[in-house]
Order: sequence, then structure tokens, then C-alpha cells
Amino acid sequence: MPTTSFELTDEQFKVIKELALDRMAKGKTKKYSASAIIREAIENSLPAFRKELEGQ
Repeated sequence: MPTTSFELTDEQFKVIKELALDRMAKGKTKKYSASAIIREAIENSLPAFRKELEGQ
């Protein structure tokens, strides 16, 4: 899987970090994964992204 880096605002990073820690604490995942949360957010937004591209 390709990797790259992204610049997040402090608030974005804080929310992703807290969500990853919360998921671990609740047993929803065995490891901390900010990447999984970002991938999930992108996946949930794909239909809107595709619509936007079609409108070009």
C-alpha cells in the first residue's frame, strides 16, 4: 500500500489521536491506528469526491 504524508491542523490531529485511543480503550481495535481512521474518513467521502470530479 502506498504511503505519503499529510499536514493536519492541530485540531484534526487531536481528534484523530483521541478517536484512535478511544477505539483501543473500548476494545474496537487492538492497536492505535490514525491511518485506519483517515482511510475510513476518505472511504466514507468517496461518493462525494467522485461526484465532484464528474462535475469538472
